[in-house]
Amino acid sequence: MLAGAIRLTPADAPVRGWRQLATRTRSRVDRHRPFRSDRPRATLVSAALAVVCVLAAIALSLLGRPGDAVTQVEVTDDAGVVDPIVLEERIGEIRTYAPVRVVVWTRQGEASDNINAEALEWARSQPEKDLISPDGRK
Repeated sequence: MLAGAIRLTPADAPVRGWRQLATRTRSRVDRHRPFRSDRPRATLVSAALAVVCVLAAIALSLLGRPGDAVTQVEVTDDAGVVDPIVLEERIGEIRTYAPVRVVVWTRQGEASDNINAEALEWARSQPEKDLISPDGRK
C-alpha cells in the first residue's frame, strides 16, 4: 500500500441510488460536450443551408435551359428508311445551347461494318456540304 493513500472498504463506501448515479454520469458527460447548447443553432443552420441548395438547384434548372433552335437540318437518306420531312421537323424542335447544324445520313449495312470509316469517307465525298475542315481533321 502506498504511503498516505486512503483505503476504503465496502462498508465505508457511500451508498448511491441509481438516480443519483445517472445524474452524476450525465453531468460528467455534459462536461465533455461543450457544444451541446449549440445543437439548436446547428439544426437551424443546416436547414437554411438545405433550403439554399434547393433554391440554387431550381434556379440553375430554370436558367440553364437550352434556348437556341437547330439552325439547319440536312437529311441524306441513301438507305430509303426515313421520311425526311418528318425527321427535319422533329429535329428542328430540339433546343440546344448554341446554334447547331444537323446532318443525317442513312445507309444499308451490317453490324460488323466500320461505320466511323464509312461516315468519314462519305463526308469527304461531299465537299459541297462543308462537313470536314480544310485540314481534314474535323
